[in-house]
Parts: sequence; structure tokens; C-alpha cells
Amino acid sequence: MIRVTHFIPFMGVGGTEQMVLNLCKYRNQSEFDYVVSTPMDGIIADEIRAVGVPVHVGLNLLHSAIQWADIVNLHCIGYDPNLHAMLKYSGKPYVATLHWLCEFPDLPAMTICTSEQTYQIQKNKNRFIAIPNGVDLSQFYPRPKQQKEEIIITRVCRPIKCALYFWIAMEKVLKKYPQARLWIVGNEKNTGVSTEQVRFWGIRRDIPEILAETDIFAYTPYPNSGSKDLVVMEALAMGIPCVTSNVNTTNESIKDGENGFLTEYDNVDEFAQKISLLIEGKALRTQMGENAIRIAQEQFDMRKVTERYEAVYKNVLDAYRKSNS
Repeated sequence: MIRVTHFIPFMGVGGTEQMVLNLCKYRNQSEFDYVVSTPMDGIIADEIRAVGVPVHVGLNLLHSAIQWADIVNLHCIGYDPNLHAMLKYSGKPYVATLHWLCEFPDLPAMTICTSEQTYQIQKNKNRFIAIPNGVDLSQFYPRPKQQKEEIIITRVCRPIKCALYFWIAMEKVLKKYPQARLWIVGNEKNTGVSTEQVRFWGIRRDIPEILAETDIFAYTPYPNSGSKDLVVMEALAMGIPCVTSNVNTTNESIKDGENGFLTEYDNVDEFAQKISLLIEGKALRTQMGENAIRIAQEQFDMRKVTERYEAVYKNVLDAYRKSNS
């Protein structure tokens, strides 16, 4: 049995935390034993416990979690020299998972890049491997939609990741199409839009149920504001065509004109126009939705992603043991 400690220096409801949860859920329980160590508790920490993985909360427990492990997986969104120095001097082999588009220094540890683009910008690729993010297809899968007059447009994200031109474009769309409804998931505030067509859901963990009622997924992430965005992949897996800005977090998942539309960043008119095409084109929404499901099943399966992570753990641990024998 290989014992793995996942150390995540934060615990909210973002994509990094969701990936750790998914890895825990789909771990090979006959070969791997997992523990998660984090400075703070949270909703996703409770969900990790629910799939049978202990969560050690508090930095005072980190040392014992590292000593228990055969190998440590550090999850990070940037380079923190103190964390890497701590793991290096612990004497334990470790891997880092980079959940952001940024260049890492040449570390002694193997680094997993969560998008192909993150991998491509690294200099010494011998120390890096690309394992793009995946989604839990047992939760995010297509459901029959009820016949209705309304067209539901949904955005799921942390507000700080979505450029404000989203609201200018959506105001145009909502004025043009009285049957359109905009659902916002996340702690959005001060949008400047006041209309009965907009519903604010707040922070939710029942995203599949909300997406099950959704016809179009709309989102304008900033450039270089993360890695391969899970919310887009989850919507696609449920058969929902996506309209987003053409940035690094989305353009590995969306095939423009096939399962959604990629629009020029900060182009209000193009973003509104592509949403309009989908509102008016039921057949187009259906075809793009079918394409989205097919691509998601071929490329996004979290079970396959977890298998690749665990192959990395085995390889790194084998190399470590050979070098120390």
C-alpha cells in the first residue's frame, strides 16, 4: 500500500479543491491510501471525509501527515520556496501539482501541469508532465431537459475570475430576449444590473442540478487566470454549449463552433452575438450539446486522470527508493 499525503495550502470551493476531492474519490483503494492536509476546514474538506479520506486540519498537523506518507503531493497555484524547502528537507519524495498558468523553477520534484499550455511554457520539460484536469462524469452527465419557454443562461465562477464586460454583454442579451434568464452561481456583488431576469444563487454545491436546467453556459474569464477551468468542462460534460472568452483556461476544452464558441477577450458585441445565435438556434444548441458530451467522455474522465496521477506517484517513489538503496 502506497501512502500519499495531499497538501493543499487553502480550502475553499474552487477548482483546485475540487480536483483534490476527485482524486480522493477515484483513488485505487487496493494500492493507495490517502490523507489530505490543509490549514483550514471547509465544505470540500467534509466531502473528502465523506469519500473515506481523513483530513488533517491545521499546520501543526502537517509534519505528522508528511511523516506518515510514502510520497507527498503538493497542490499549488504558484511557487512558494518555503513550502518546497520544507518538503525537500523532510526527506520524503514529493510531486507538485501546478494549478495555474505560470512558469516554475527547475525543482528536484516532478511537477504535474494541469493544462497542456502550462506544460508548454516550462523550460526544463524533463521535470514536468502534463495531466490536464478532469471532471467527475458520475456527477456531471446529460439529463433530459423539460420543455419550457425560458432560455436559461448560467455562469458558475468566482466573480474575481470573470471580466466585467460580461455584464455589459448580458444586459444587451437580456434586453433583446425577454425569454432569457440569467443564473449566477457564486458570491457576486455590485453588478450594476437590476432586472427580474437575473437570479443570484450564491455559493452552491448542487451545481449538477443547476446545470441540468441550463441551456447555455456563459463566462468571460480573464487571460492567464488559472489552468484548465473545471466549470467549463463540467458544463460541457452535461451537454451544455459554452460561450466564453478565448483564453488559456477555456480554449483547451472548447472547440470553437463545435461544442461552443470562443470569443475575442473584451469583445462585448461578439460575446453577445454568439449567445444570441444559441438563443435563436435550438437545433444548434442540440448539436453542440451532443458534441460537448462526446468530447467530454473522450477527454475529461476523472478516473483516467487519477490513474495517471497514481502512475506518477509509483514512478517517483520507485526512483527515490532506487537512489536510496
